[in-house]
Amino acid sequence: MLCLFISSACIVLVNSLNADGHCQVLIAAELLKNADELVKAKIHPTSVISGYRLACKYDLLVVFYSHMLADMS
Repeated sequence: MLCLFISSACIVLVNSLNADGHCQVLIAAELLKNADELVKAKIHPTSVISGYRLACKYDLLVVFYSHMLADMS
């Protein structure tokens, strides 16, 4: 559930772009699956969460600037 909270901004963004709840479930499932694999590989859960937060910020920036570029053209 913690992964879902961390990536909620990205999931909401993807969901709003596609207007489809199915996408939300798939992203959450993949985040949980990957987090489980990382923890089993002895990576501390705090590091996993920090990485998810960083990735989410990067994803939001990419989407934001992509929309800005699309609006300019």
